[in-house]
Amino acid sequence: MLAAIRMRELGRKLASPLFGVSSSPSCLNVNPEALTPQDRRRLDAADGWTRLGNYAEATAELDQIDPAAQGKLDVLNARWHVRYAVRDWDDALKIAGTITESFPNCRLGFLRRALCLCKLGQFLTAISILEQAIERFGESPLLVTAIACCHCKLGNLEGGRLIVEDAIERWGMTADLNPFRGRKLFDIDLGWLWHDDE
Repeated sequence: MLAAIRMRELGRKLASPLFGVSSSPSCLNVNPEALTPQDRRRLDAADGWTRLGNYAEATAELDQIDPAAQGKLDVLNARWHVRYAVRDWDDALKIAGTITESFPNCRLGFLRRALCLCKLGQFLTAISILEQAIERFGESPLLVTAIACCHCKLGNLEGGRLIVEDAIERWGMTADLNPFRGRKLFDIDLGWLWHDDE
């Protein structure tokens, strides 16, 4: 019973917005003028098609962007979203690798790579990538929690729980987790936070 209460309390603390994955990380749109107005419209159209679930049209829009702009972070991120949405983990992983190599000061590539590696079942490699991100950018609730999720996927639930508890203690996060009930974080079902031992 005590374990169930403790896990519910952990669940409430885990709900902090700091644990959410932002759809617009700070390294995106750092230079929106870098794209021509025509390419910006195509990128916006690709985003719209992606949100509608029409990935073929999204890809067609991205393919029409000037070849010189294909390596821009916004374009690479849009391509990653399309490849990820169609479950092409290998291609999404390559794009995430390009983001990491081309934009080493942006943690987005590291997170994208780790997520793809998780989809490919390569959790230890994902942990290694996330640890590299921590070395480069410092600890953050998002990176630490992503590592905890990888441990959980490897079957190390206790290790994952301890990592999250340590993160909560260090960052002092408190909130009610009820809005997150039934949701997933880094593809880990958070339902175990509400598990009763009764």
